[in-house]
Amino acid sequence: ELELELIEGGASSFDKEDEYLTVYTDFNDFGMMSSKLEELSIEPKNSEVQRIPLNTTELPVEDAIKILNLIEKFEDDDDVQNVYHTLDVTDELITKMEEE
Repeated sequence: ELELELIEGGASSFDKEDEYLTVYTDFNDFGMMSSKLEELSIEPKNSEVQRIPLNTTELPVEDAIKILNLIEKFEDDDDVQNVYHTLDVTDELITKMEEE
């Protein structure tokens, strides 16, 4: 019943994890979703706009590691607030990084 109400408010998908429900909307529906949550007397734990890629890019492991190192440098910079990428983090890449 709640999910139907949220879909009416612009929800495009959901993720259920333990006691939390993450609701995804298109950027244009963000305000409408905020209003719907208020109407339902639901106070979100967190509400933010994120850039989620429609397509990801898989790179050779060595190149992907270089990109992840660059991303880490950007994230460590105090002047950078958010870093977005379309890199596909594969199981092979995760294994290689755990080895290092």
